[in-house]
Amino acid sequence: MINSYFIQLESILSKNNVPVLNFLNSGIEQDQIQKFVQDNYKISFHNTFLSDLYLWHNGTTVSMIKPARLFDLFPGYIFQSINDILTTFHHGDDVFKFIDSKMFPFFTSGHSDYLTLNLHEVLERNLMASVYYISAGDTNFRGFVKIYENFNQMLITVIDCYVKGYYFLDDDGILDDDSIEVANLSFANNPLSPYWKRMLE
Repeated sequence: MINSYFIQLESILSKNNVPVLNFLNSGIEQDQIQKFVQDNYKISFHNTFLSDLYLWHNGTTVSMIKPARLFDLFPGYIFQSINDILTTFHHGDDVFKFIDSKMFPFFTSGHSDYLTLNLHEVLERNLMASVYYISAGDTNFRGFVKIYENFNQMLITVIDCYVKGYYFLDDDGILDDDSIEVANLSFANNPLSPYWKRMLE
């Protein structure tokens, strides 16, 4: 069953005419995401919210001839399909050792910044698994840094930012944000996150 937050998020994206709605892929079945994790991470993977997430949509179809920001699910981040994640493993940022560290890079900025999930946490805590940020170019942070206290809080925070108007379309129809308000709200929702604490310093 698809998480109610995903349904709420899609409704908000539609209400705000967010361009990514035109590029989200159809969902995949639970056994496909389980096989992907088992084949690549060598982890026996059962039904979790990750299965629900990819049942909702299998990431985004990205075009190199369109502005990159058209594909953002929320400002700065593109929801990756399992094929794009595979490309990340084998042709992209293997410097992060995603497979060895059991980190699942489900969002990317398109510029070597990722939001990741620790698959062991996903199996143990499901929706309460933390979301981590990692970047090749951001000198403020080293390694995997907790950005959202758990996946549930990530969804709540993204939805809150849309509802409050902190995420919005600019004059060219590209998704943008009020970075200060986003940081304040994100830290309020995730007070144990070192990422948002640092962003507000």
